[in-house]
Amino acid sequence: MKVFIAVPVGESCGLSPTWALKLADMVRYLPFEYEVQVIKGFTIDVAREFAVKLARERGATHIFFLDSDVVPDRNDAILQLCSGGCQLSAACTG
Repeated sequence: MKVFIAVPVGESCGLSPTWALKLADMVRYLPFEYEVQVIKGFTIDVAREFAVKLARERGATHIFFLDSDVVPDRNDAILQLCSGGCQLSAACTG
């Protein structure tokens, strides 16, 4: 299993220190291969399409989109979504 963690960043946004620390906590104990790619300079829809292309090129089996304006509550969010045994998992925050 290889998870491609795609971070689409809006044209006028950046990554906060809180967000960066949360990402570090989320990947610290992942028992599988992962790659993090920050994608900036595109509109969000184009950045997401580009992320899918990159994930395929790099041999990822899963894609996890982590928006730059979302700080997940759980450090094990990626692990939980990948260990569900489903072909497709999704989580939305509001």
